[in-house]
Amino acid sequence: MTKRAKILLVIAGVLGVVFLMLGVVSFFSVRIVRFPTASMSNTIIAGESVLCSLVVGEVKRGDIIWFKFPPDPKTSYLKRVVGLPGDKIQVRGMKVFINGQELPEARTLVEIGPEINTNAAKELSVEVADGPYRVYYDKYRQQEAEDFELRGVMKFGVIEEFEVPSGQYFVLGDCRDNSMDSRYWGTVPRENIIGKALMIVGSKDSKRLYQKIR
Repeated sequence: MTKRAKILLVIAGVLGVVFLMLGVVSFFSVRIVRFPTASMSNTIIAGESVLCSLVVGEVKRGDIIWFKFPPDPKTSYLKRVVGLPGDKIQVRGMKVFINGQELPEARTLVEIGPEINTNAAKELSVEVADGPYRVYYDKYRQQEAEDFELRGVMKFGVIEEFEVPSGQYFVLGDCRDNSMDSRYWGTVPRENIIGKALMIVGSKDSKRLYQKIR
């Protein structure tokens, strides 16, 4: 074997080890999570599989996090972060207020029926509102929103302003009228966060495959 061949063989060996290590690191830093509920429709439709990064890093407002459900850590959910530690939050109808300022969100009215557990919610109209992501509200629920909110089932940040405790996060589902979230059971501790949602990697709608989640 020539000297040049030996050098090429060594380089190939080193590259092989590097690629193997990168593959191992990638395997342990991401997970594919199948999302069974419609609480995030139409951002994530029930039954779709989502690629999640296990490298959490800084948790920012607007992130969709994968976390252990505080009342039952054996169960995990995906929800969007709207409140950071120390924030004062109040939800009024279709608007969320953070420290007295309206949170910028694009809003869409939808019809929520039995098919939402297998299909996207039917989108009816788009509210004129700027925001980095879109959220969805049931047209018919909104007609009864005031009565619904005063029934006492929403304990946090609805009847009165709620301050997010240190090291905790206030999360909401994007399908706001079809989500059991921080309004009902409280906040998510930082240590319960497993990862962040990145993209859709499994869907019966081929147009949604590999769509980045935002």
